[in-house]
Amino acid sequence: MGLGVFAALVFAFIGLVALVKSIRIVRQSECIIMERLGSYNSTLTNGLNVVVPFIDRPRDIFWVSNGIIYPTSRIDMRETVLDIERQDVITKDNVSISIDALLYIQIM
Repeated sequence: MGLGVFAALVFAFIGLVALVKSIRIVRQSECIIMERLGSYNSTLTNGLNVVVPFIDRPRDIFWVSNGIIYPTSRIDMRETVLDIERQDVITKDNVSISIDALLYIQIM
């Protein structure tokens, strides 16, 4: 195998990797925040999106689901429920009560 064939295979492999990294598929009711060299560039909506490989990167965020915090790059645009634990509070007129709450969150 000659040096030219080896170089052609290496360039073909690099081109294939660049092609795969340039295509992003975003599911319905999700979006991805893209950064170009560390600053905001665009918001990818649902469907097929083409980005510049190795320069555009998705912004990592921390998402809360079912009381668990996990890092992800996809933002869920659907309405989510955040259950807040029961808390004992004292009112202005010194009455002790406990509060339980649900928080409905939707990104717009």
